[in-house]
Amino acid sequence: MGVSSADELEENTYDIVGKLPTEIGIMILRNLDSRTLLSASRVSRRWLALCRSDSVLKARLKAEFRRQRIQRISPPRVEVRRDTQNVYQPFTSLNGLQQNHVTFIT
Repeated sequence: MGVSSADELEENTYDIVGKLPTEIGIMILRNLDSRTLLSASRVSRRWLALCRSDSVLKARLKAEFRRQRIQRISPPRVEVRRDTQNVYQPFTSLNGLQQNHVTFIT
């Protein structure tokens, strides 16, 4: 048996954080890690307002949003280093293929 309309869906939901006093809602949101906090701020306008009303939550949201945006724009740098341990054949491995070491730089 499914939901037939958006009105029925709204009647069946209950916003527990939104119904709590502001101070308690902020205390709950402060216990979330930054990534989860950003997701929680997108749940409803009330939750976003709670996050924006507290300076600590607001700063964490801003930093996480910036971190995610930078991560999307510029992927991690990759550095390829050739294995030079074998002096006579510096760029081959035992199976004859080129041996590379890939390092992710953060």
